[in-house]
Amino acid sequence: MPDDVGGGTVKVAKVTLTAAQIQTLGSAYITVVDAPGAGRTISVLSATAYLDYNSVAYTGGADLILTYGTAAIVTFDGILALTADSVAVASPAGTETSATFVNSTVQVTADDAPAAGDSPVSIYVVYTVIGL
Repeated sequence: MPDDVGGGTVKVAKVTLTAAQIQTLGSAYITVVDAPGAGRTISVLSATAYLDYNSVAYTGGADLILTYGTAAIVTFDGILALTADSVAVASPAGTETSATFVNSTVQVTADDAPAAGDSPVSIYVVYTVIGL
């Protein structure tokens, strides 16, 4: 008989990043999903990024990266360099193993320091919390 580990409720978290926040992402992380508590982990089912294009594309780091701490979950490849409203949908690929996933936040960062852009980006994370 399987153990009941709690959780199971699918949730959606959203954070909208301003241009100023995006331009600091090469050296900073912004939390999308808070840590779930001791003995629990977040299982990311999918993620969506929406670039609400304004008038200037970002230069420099073009990739947004969703992470558990410093471990990448998904990468939105090149989304910041686009010059029109754009949606990217991603699911975690492969297997990641790390002790840092227990009671860890889900955050967003960039592959380098984006500059010059002026468009907000909304990040949506579909997830569930699992008791370990």
